[in-house]
Amino acid sequence: MRPTLILAAALAAASAPLYAQSCREADAGLAAGYSEMQANGNYGGQAWSESRDRRLDAAEKRFSAKLAAYLARPASWGCAFPKLRAAGVETAAAADGKIRAFSWDRQNGGTMHNEETLLQYRSGGKTALRTGSGGAVRGITAARLPPYGTVYFVHYRFRASSRLYTDRTELLHIAKGRLKPLNIIRTSRLGNSLAYEADIAAEPRLPAGRENDRIAYDAATRTVSLPVVVAEKESDGDGRITAARIRYRFDGRYFVLQR
Repeated sequence: MRPTLILAAALAAASAPLYAQSCREADAGLAAGYSEMQANGNYGGQAWSESRDRRLDAAEKRFSAKLAAYLARPASWGCAFPKLRAAGVETAAAADGKIRAFSWDRQNGGTMHNEETLLQYRSGGKTALRTGSGGAVRGITAARLPPYGTVYFVHYRFRASSRLYTDRTELLHIAKGRLKPLNIIRTSRLGNSLAYEADIAAEPRLPAGRENDRIAYDAATRTVSLPVVVAEKESDGDGRITAARIRYRFDGRYFVLQR
């Protein structure tokens, strides 16, 4: 669903009964709504039909509108949504408690998954929403970065097939009460994101905690890094992650490539 449709639907749903419900009631209702999407989706076991597709589309519109309407309430910050998470919606939050993400599968894909993300943030006593990029959020890293104040690295993963995935990190900050891109990463041009694509079947088997399959920020050195991916031989598939990393260090104004 397009960002404008999500936010417009949220406004339309703001007067719905869910808006006035408690955390427990909202959590249960949203979990039931997502389960309805799953039951009518491509992974629910039902044969495809036009009627099933219409049911999925209607269920998705109801779910995304109700989620956005509830998250627009400042009181929703106190809700951990245990039932919604158990139903399969992924959540992530920054350590400072000012941003959190809700990611869900639209249930209309195949080996390529179509996932949506809604970012909830607060500033100056107000709560607001921003639609995320493609893929599901794996985590949010908050960091102090003078002169920009607190910035947020939002880490996404897009599942392109049963083997191929793309990891992408966006750099955001809250300015004048709004969550915005912070274009200070110098690659071929100034931007706010880094990404790599890899083949999960070609990844080396490493012990837990030693995996190299993510974009990371090191606060001690103010460095953001991502793995080097190669495709030099057949066993590398569409891209094998190596132990090497590409690093961009903050120089006081920009993140610049370390050579």
